Amino acid sequence: MVAMACASVLIIGVERVPAQQGGVSQIEQSRQEQAKQKLKGGVASQPIDTWGESAPATTGDADLGVQQILKEKKKERPLTFFSDYSCFYTDNAAMTAANPFFDFMQVGTVGASYQHTFTPLFFGDVTYRHQFFRYSNHTDLAFDVTNPSCGLTYVAKDWWELAFYTRYDYTRLTYGNSDNEPLGGAEGTEFYKNHDVTVGLQKMFELSKAQHIYAGTAAKFGMTDYREPDQVDPQRYEYSATAGYTLDVSRWFQTGVNYRYAYNDYIMQSGRADGNQVVSNNYAFKLTEWATINLSWSFTQNISNRSERNYRNLSAGGGLAMNVRF
Repeated sequence: MVAMACASVLIIGVERVPAQQGGVSQIEQSRQEQAKQKLKGGVASQPIDTWGESAPATTGDADLGVQQILKEKKKERPLTFFSDYSCFYTDNAAMTAANPFFDFMQVGTVGASYQHTFTPLFFGDVTYRHQFFRYSNHTDLAFDVTNPSCGLTYVAKDWWELAFYTRYDYTRLTYGNSDNEPLGGAEGTEFYKNHDVTVGLQKMFELSKAQHIYAGTAAKFGMTDYREPDQVDPQRYEYSATAGYTLDVSRWFQTGVNYRYAYNDYIMQSGRADGNQVVSNNYAFKLTEWATINLSWSFTQNISNRSERNYRNLSAGGGLAMNVRF
């Protein structure tokens, strides 16, 4: 039974790469956080030219002439190096409908991102990320994820400051250790690769300086090279909507809730369609300008027109994240 579950997690996991243990993937969480920070208060986070503001009037103006204040323009730091290490408990490690089993999972991430501002309303990034997933009890489920990506975002100021974006992702999965050999590959052997193109839009609503609501929708088109044992290509199109709320309790503490629903159309699998919904809650404790402790929990439910693909998953955990900008 365990062997069947191990095979199942590899098949199901690659359908939702990177693996989502009860919630939005680590990669997706990071991107959403970057987008929220970028869009808070419209485009206020972008550098602006403050030259030309007049100084207060004084009695000496007639002798000195018109005075102007030149405020310091913050220097852009486009290059970011990031890493994090987290531990999670999950009650359905294999994400199966029958005989679920719990496990503890370690997730590590290292990477770098370069962001370029073309104009205050138009910016892009190039990112490289590598992750490892390790399980305490079922070590044969271990795998690594390599994920280079790039994207463009445009904020339409005249269209209610909607942020339109497009993104390309390449994802490659390899077996994580020698325990994977019974499933078909030695450590480091590639068993999945995929190309994704995403288009979407997002809107940030500022309730106050400390509170924000955001909502968005996206369409993702996958072109995978992976095939299941029955030789049916799991290529899929995903249409999703997300909404959330963030609260800056203080300069050093932030919390938020997020809901995401996705309709997955497996275009090569005889009409298979899944509805996947995720509710998550996170807490971020900022230790320094470059180090943060993150805690989170999430609940995932997948409902498919193929009953064997139905599952529920609850996970909770946390870890340390570091970001250094240059």
